Amino acid sequence: MNCKLCGEQKTLVKKSHIISEFLFESLYDADRKLREFEPFSISKGKGRIKRPSSGKYEGNILCEICENRISSFETYASKVFDFSTGKSKDKSVFQIDTKEWIAIKGLNYDRFKCFLLSLFWRASISSLNEFAGTNLGPHEEEIRRLILGGFAGKTMDYPTYIYLHNGFNGNNLQFISPPSVHKTQTGHLVYNLPILSSIISLYVNSRNHPYPYGMKETVLNSQGEIKIVKLTKELSTQILNKHLKLNL
Repeated sequence: MNCKLCGEQKTLVKKSHIISEFLFESLYDADRKLREFEPFSISKGKGRIKRPSSGKYEGNILCEICENRISSFETYASKVFDFSTGKSKDKSVFQIDTKEWIAIKGLNYDRFKCFLLSLFWRASISSLNEFAGTNLGPHEEEIRRLILGGFAGKTMDYPTYIYLHNGFNGNNLQFISPPSVHKTQTGHLVYNLPILSSIISLYVNSRNHPYPYGMKETVLNSQGEIKIVKLTKELSTQILNKHLKLNL
């Protein structure tokens, strides 16, 4: 079988996580189980329906070399960024924390952005039902090439940015959900992926549509800088409800 990343015919690994396993670490309970919710229940912080032992994974999609390639991006991301606080865990990285945003400088642009891109790419290639709504279309191939080469391209090539939410109506609920997609007023497709207290957003490029005003100031740029916007309670609830397709 052919590896989805390098395209070569090789023996494929039996277990590849679609969303990186380290991201689930703080969500495990005392019995090393996760709590899985129905969309409506998650907004209320209750309604557990399953207790899986790990995040979603799939076999026969990556060869060992490509699995290790993505793992190297995961290792870097796990050491440098905390998705539950929106802050860097690396003391050598400069950051400013204000009421409205967190500015971070000194990230390895290629490694961190390739990690973020890989989350959406893995969801897009997955055959699991949970990720059926994630389809990058022709951009799947372009993003594959970026990840394979370990080169994230220019800042506005598949720009990514991160919001910091505070749950539903300020309940500070942390959770992980498959990506959702919507079209902006400027005509772009935006994929949103909630990870703990963060929302990772990926803009799919369209050179015929202008980017929103001020967007370039917040995206992860090629200098290794990113400005993470802290959402208000009202905006957090609005965005998360839209992501889960709830009318509350």
